[in-house]
Amino acid sequence: MTSGRPNLRPSICAIAGVLVGVVSTAAVVLLFAFCDSLATGWMLLVWQHARWALFVMMPLFWALVLWLRRNVFPESGGSGVPQTIAALEAAADPARERCLGLPAIAGKLLLTIVGLFGLFSIGREGPSVQAGAGLMRWAGRKWGATGMVRERNLILAGAAAGLAAAFNTPLAGIVFAVEELGRGNVRRYLVPVVLTVALVCVLCGWVLGDYFSFARVAGSELLPSGYACSALWLSAAAVGSIAGLAGALFARIVLRVLPEFSRAAFRHPVRVGLVCGLVCALLALWSDGSTLGTGHLQSRALIFGRGMSNGACAVSSEIDAEVYSRIGPWYALQRAGATLLVLTTGTPGGLFDPAFSCGAGLGNILARWLPFGGVAPSAVVLLSIAAFFTGLARSPLTAVVMLVEMTGAWEFLPPLVLAAFIARFASIWVCPQPFYSRLAGMLVEPGAK
Repeated sequence: MTSGRPNLRPSICAIAGVLVGVVSTAAVVLLFAFCDSLATGWMLLVWQHARWALFVMMPLFWALVLWLRRNVFPESGGSGVPQTIAALEAAADPARERCLGLPAIAGKLLLTIVGLFGLFSIGREGPSVQAGAGLMRWAGRKWGATGMVRERNLILAGAAAGLAAAFNTPLAGIVFAVEELGRGNVRRYLVPVVLTVALVCVLCGWVLGDYFSFARVAGSELLPSGYACSALWLSAAAVGSIAGLAGALFARIVLRVLPEFSRAAFRHPVRVGLVCGLVCALLALWSDGSTLGTGHLQSRALIFGRGMSNGACAVSSEIDAEVYSRIGPWYALQRAGATLLVLTTGTPGGLFDPAFSCGAGLGNILARWLPFGGVAPSAVVLLSIAAFFTGLARSPLTAVVMLVEMTGAWEFLPPLVLAAFIARFASIWVCPQPFYSRLAGMLVEPGAK
């Protein structure tokens, strides 16, 4: 005789599955953050005491990564965001498994860490997106959560949480899910996305503490004359146009050369890796070490290296000043070249930090060239970061919200919005195809992963 009590076991298992996915995503983000911190210290140490070792280290690391990608982890290439988009748009489960299965996630995790210590121009945010999406999908299927929450919504939630926790930008993670990843009715996936982002960010914040990824920027320093300054809006329009076109040009170059370069890297991983590593070592020597690593230090230094207060400790301020002193007028081009080698060879690693750094380098030049007085140089740098990333990725809302959360400069939101949306419309003239969506479409080719 059966009782009238409802069977709560499926619901409990589903909740447990979601929590397992949340904890797993937070663990990956924390691991990436820890390795990134160690790799940054390693970068400063190598450049100060053994810079010529780069001509041995970087080629060997790059050859190792491409060889492992070809022979051990064939599904681990790319930045992570295109793989997530491809999985969301896939109609068949094997395609999702290829992009978000545990072998792909494990390979992306391992090879990204190797790349960080190899001082490649890669970030950890894109891999965090893919890892979050894959782990939430795996946990949901393993524990039966897909009976309560659609698998697609779990993927969206994990991807948004991975980005949000990597930068400590919860709102940007949600906006990214809606603007770049989501399709259809937002109400269908908004609740799981918001809850997952909140839980993962709380877990990571409990370990790392509450912080601003670029350190806090005072609005009064960015807006010394307030909104009434006409030069501010003219600068936003000019920077939005120039940096947006530059980002779109970078995207077009990547999309043009990626198929041939990635096939060559897949067929001859050791030779291509040795050449790429040697070229990046030469770029590092030319740039006085500025192209090494993710580019996050350089972006922050370009914001705070002119004497602005970053609200951080004295050690951080000294590092910002030292890094800033080594950045030359060609930095944006140098960083773009190092990042181009990563993207076009399918080397695992994220794009957000290097793209931000390219934009910051361009903004550093524009701050000297623009004929508008009364605009803080750091304001021009932030405008350029938002515009360059928007021109590249065609995601203006994500760029704006992310920068505001990374700096705490909410007062600077209106100029950022203007620059980003001008960049959005200007970029269409140079690169009509959305960058990440086009990369996702290329994943059907074995050599373009």
